[in-house]
Amino acid sequence: KVFDTASIIGKVFEDHNGDGFQADATADDVLIDIDLALGDYVPNSTFIIQDGVETQLKDVTGKLQGQPVVMSRMDKGYEVDELYGLSRNRTLKQINQVAFQFKTRTRQGFSFKVTTDNGTHIEFDQQGNAITKHKGDKQKGLSAEHIDVVRNLYRDGDEYLWEIVVENKGLYEDGIPGIRLLTVEG
Repeated sequence: KVFDTASIIGKVFEDHNGDGFQADATADDVLIDIDLALGDYVPNSTFIIQDGVETQLKDVTGKLQGQPVVMSRMDKGYEVDELYGLSRNRTLKQINQVAFQFKTRTRQGFSFKVTTDNGTHIEFDQQGNAITKHKGDKQKGLSAEHIDVVRNLYRDGDEYLWEIVVENKGLYEDGIPGIRLLTVEG
């Protein structure tokens, strides 16, 4: 009886990319993996800045010509559980950005990559050129995450401070997936 006096119209969510599916903008399991030259890292200089809080990351040990060498935790990869996106309709308490800082003895560039479980895959070479190769849900347009990565270099006395900022600028397609009924009663 409902369909005798009702019409089904539209969507009840924001479809920013126009694909007809409600995509989540949360970036899950964001992995940042750098490749510093052995011996260039300044020990105990790696920090993560998340939600305005700076936390030191413990160093790890590697080998250079059979000798132990202290390496940044970032050299073995560091994973952030979630980076939330942005919303036009609501204020989100969760963070959408994280920054990493560490020092090196030289200004020599390094390669690194940022990947997510949803399929974002961004690789940077030593000169800072980025190559983006999305896969999975991101490639299919089923994830609304939009990861932006910036690498900065600052001179700090005789050392160099590197900063990698990872920000999720993806927009949530807010609403409830489904249908809307237009009836005589409203």
